Formats: sequence, C-alpha cells, structure tokens
Amino acid sequence: MLANPAHFDGNLVTVRGLVGSPALASAPEGYRPAFTLATPNSDVGLCVITEPEVPPGRYAEVTGVVCLNPTTNAPYMMDPSVTVLHELPVWLRPFDRQTLWAFGAVLAPCGAAILFILAARMSRPPGPRSAEACRRALAAAVLKPTQAPEAVASDPAPAGAPATPTVILEARSGPDAGRRFVVRKQEVSIGRHADRDVALTDIALSRYEASIVRQNGSVRVRAESPSAIVSVNAHPVGEATIKPSDVIRLGGTELVVVATDSEEDPAAGRETREPVP
Repeated sequence: MLANPAHFDGNLVTVRGLVGSPALASAPEGYRPAFTLATPNSDVGLCVITEPEVPPGRYAEVTGVVCLNPTTNAPYMMDPSVTVLHELPVWLRPFDRQTLWAFGAVLAPCGAAILFILAARMSRPPGPRSAEACRRALAAAVLKPTQAPEAVASDPAPAGAPATPTVILEARSGPDAGRRFVVRKQEVSIGRHADRDVALTDIALSRYEASIVRQNGSVRVRAESPSAIVSVNAHPVGEATIKPSDVIRLGGTELVVVATDSEEDPAAGRETREPVP
C-alpha cells in the first residue's frame, strides 16, 4: 500500500496491485512508463518503468526502490522485479476507450436489429388465430364464473315411501370452494375418503372427519375422528344442532348449510357448469 508515498521514498518495498494503462502513469522527464500499478487504499498510482511491458488487466507484484517524481511528487519504480500473479476475467478488466468503441460497434447493430424485429411484429395485423385467442381471453375476463357442479348422493327409497330428508352443503372456503353437495340420506358422512357422502380434498381432514345425523326431529353435526376439530359458527363443538345458514368448519374448509329438510332450496335445481378458466 502506498497511502503516503513520501514515507517510502528511497526504500525497497514490495507492492501488489492491478496493472493499468501506461497513459495514467506520471514518469520523470525522459522516461517512458511501462504501466501503472493501482494499489489498495491508495489514491496514487505507482508508475513502473521497466521492460517488457505488462498488459492491463493483470494482477502483479513489483519489488523495487520507490522514488518520487520531483515535478509531480508521484511515486515511481525504475526497473523493479515484476511478477504477474494472475489474470483477471475479461469482464473485470479495466476498459480503455478503444475497447469501449469496439463493444459499441458490435452491440449497436444487434440492438437496432432487435428493435426492428419487435416493431415489425407489433405492427403486423393479428391473424385469425390471434383474434380468436383475444376473444376467448376477453370472454374469460368479462364473464362471471358459474357455480361448480353438484355432488349428489342418495339412498334408494322404495316406491311409496316418504321422501328422504335432504342435506345441502356448499363449500365456502378451502380446496373445494364453490362445490355444492346434495345428500339425500338419513346420515351424511364427511371426510377425505372418496366413498364419503361429502368427499373433500382438504389434506387437513381425516378419512372420516364428521357426520350429520337426524335425531328427534333435529339435524346435528358431530365429530367422528379423535383428531377432528369441528366448529359451528366459529364455536368449537363435539356435537351440535345445525340449521340453514350455519357455517361448519372442518380443517381448512368451511361448509355452509344451505338446507336440511326434504325441500331443496330454489338454487339447488338450477343449471350448473364448471367455472370458465
């Protein structure tokens, strides 16, 4: 380091640094600099006068006697021992003006060609496929998604028997949000298994999470799994009576009770389709 070159005047020192252009060096009158050595923590470049010259972009070590230029008071070394330690990658080497002009001459036509291609593509009228794709995207953005299909489960009833009570549940949140379950059974099973009356895909649920049963004219929900956490209207319960508009939460899924009697709500029989993607 040559933080203060005057302290090293006339001393034999070893300095490591980045080799720079000789144009940046300040050599005494009558001498031609070989390169400039940029050292850490120093604002002054070390002028090196030696043969042969070392190209810029190398990291070198020089050992010699430090002298001061009487005119500029800048440090220099005369015929020091020079050792090139390693070569810096191209992108880390200092660029001179000629190198920058060369890069500009290569990159400018490439950039102009890219801009020309982009302008040509943007000015080209859309073809039939592009127009059809735009119409579909616009329709998907404007049209409101319809309700998902209903999942219906029922027990076969003999002829002349009274109508089986109906339970209609609609998933308001969770992986199955938007699905509606219409179950015509005395007892409704809810869980993650595919054979459940209300088969959900929530991974937080067990295979048999809960059930909905009729007891003494009322409809009740109860937990069936030891690990099940059942809530009705945000209140944890083991078993509770439910009625239309109640919200049953199981794991990460909320089920809204739409109907619990043999009369389905008017919306249950309307046409339903998959949501428009």
